[in-house]
Amino acid sequence: MKPLTLTTLLILALLASPVALAASNMKTINVEAGYHHIGDDNDPKFKNPAPEGTAYEKKITLQSFVELATVGFIEFKILELDHSDILINGKTISIPLLLPPEKILSDPYQTSLISIPAGFFKSGVNSITFKSRTDNGGGFDDIEFGEVKLYFQ
Repeated sequence: MKPLTLTTLLILALLASPVALAASNMKTINVEAGYHHIGDDNDPKFKNPAPEGTAYEKKITLQSFVELATVGFIEFKILELDHSDILINGKTISIPLLLPPEKILSDPYQTSLISIPAGFFKSGVNSITFKSRTDNGGGFDDIEFGEVKLYFQ
């Protein structure tokens, strides 16, 4: 049996489970274990019913290996993914892909995985920001996220 290539492992991770991603020898960085509610409404279905504001920023210090990384991902759990942005060092990254779809019924906190383009991170201090956007009624949509991790290779 041939060993799996990095591309094959990444496809498996995107289609099956974040566990496959972690098993692919990628450097894993635990960014935030806790959960944060951003938006403008109290919501009893969240772990933290009262919002912390309309944005949450986490500063992390990364070593120089991130500049050499050819592949990067951010993974997190999220509830109420709606009208929100995720920024790395002030640059918006793509819409999250929720994994796997069958978890929606069993766990309201869905695992999301986003590919990070080269050049978004640098060695030294970096920021990851989750930002709520305004909804159609003029307020802010509420989301809750946590268990944030980064993967690099």
